[in-house]
Amino acid sequence: MKRTICMVLCVLLCIGLFGCGKAEQTPVTTQPEPLPPLQVGYGRVDISPDPGIPLQGYSNSSNRLCNEVTEPLYATCIAFTDQTGNTVLLYHLDLTTTKEKVFDPIREEIAENTGVPFEQILLASTHTHSAPDLDNLLAKSYTKQLNEWLLKAAQLAMADRTEASVSVAEAYPEDLNWVRYYNYSDGTWGSGTLPPGAKRESHIRDADNQLQMIRFVREGAKDVFLVNWQGHPHRDGGDDKLNATSDMVGAMRKELEMRDEDALFAYFSGASGNVNNHSYIKGVTTTADYYEHGKALVDYMVAAKFSPVESAPIQLLYETESLTSKGDHTKALEFPLCVFSLGDIAFVMAPYEMFDTSGQYIKSHSGFKMTFVVTYANAHRGYLPTLDAFEADSSYEVRITKVIKGSAEEMELKFTEMLDQMYRKSNP
Repeated sequence: MKRTICMVLCVLLCIGLFGCGKAEQTPVTTQPEPLPPLQVGYGRVDISPDPGIPLQGYSNSSNRLCNEVTEPLYATCIAFTDQTGNTVLLYHLDLTTTKEKVFDPIREEIAENTGVPFEQILLASTHTHSAPDLDNLLAKSYTKQLNEWLLKAAQLAMADRTEASVSVAEAYPEDLNWVRYYNYSDGTWGSGTLPPGAKRESHIRDADNQLQMIRFVREGAKDVFLVNWQGHPHRDGGDDKLNATSDMVGAMRKELEMRDEDALFAYFSGASGNVNNHSYIKGVTTTADYYEHGKALVDYMVAAKFSPVESAPIQLLYETESLTSKGDHTKALEFPLCVFSLGDIAFVMAPYEMFDTSGQYIKSHSGFKMTFVVTYANAHRGYLPTLDAFEADSSYEVRITKVIKGSAEEMELKFTEMLDQMYRKSNP
């Protein structure tokens, strides 16, 4: 009897362990590895012109054909990808302008080849005054090459993406920029051509001298170092010097990367439509001394103390705004506007030569820990003078602006509204 009971228990145990028939297989699901909060990639391509290409600057470009390259010109692309796979491509271009008729087709091709949406491919020029004149027919061959160069920079940046943490710093260099508005000896004030018999006596005020820096520290790759500064990259010498140059920006790139072997450099022009470079460095008296000027800025950069900030998913707003034409008040001029953020830092992409007080207004009204106001971005529509410039006795910028009085203040409010909308979304 006991033997029979034991046999029955054994059979029941086997059924429980192995089942009566073929066991059903539980499907195995493999979840994709989550992306890091932020990945950053860097790509840089030389875009220096060949001899004979017309240079843009203060004189007729047809008479300023490039003889040689003093400081190389580059197209630099930074690729940002967040944990959702959303990507923004941000370009620093050693060029004078970013006119849509040239660059929109290039952005479209980059979008087609990379899968990054057109509105998330953002271009900003440094506004060097000795880069190829893309409006000149003699530069047609150069313009065609830009397409290939910018696409290559994007591909390099996409392939280089690596997990990154973010830190920021700021400094306040002294005597390295100035507002080109003067009090004149006849009691008037302004910029540009002096009144007959008058002399320049003093600057109206100091320029915005906030130097902003973002450092993306990357795993197993060089750091990416972004700079935002208010100053006009100039040219190498006077009109008799027919040299292509990235000016102080090239000097900053060379100096920083020489002193800090872990850094890759990118420069974004701040609100500097009314601001020139100037230097009171001993032995450096003119804007032509671009290398010493750039070197002096790097002194501040390498001494800066960085603080970590958060990097949240990318946010981006891209809109079109209309301003009234100064030449025809019945006509509206359209402007592409963009703001985007990476956690605690934001970028304002402005398509004109914005004055430094406009940049200060936007930065001071931003909720983000750091806001880059980037000008000459995605289009180039000339100067955006502030109300005080319109009230000056003489103003070069007002004479040639394409928009009416009050446009700068309208854009200040528009950009701060866009920033506020983006900030409130990430900080409910």
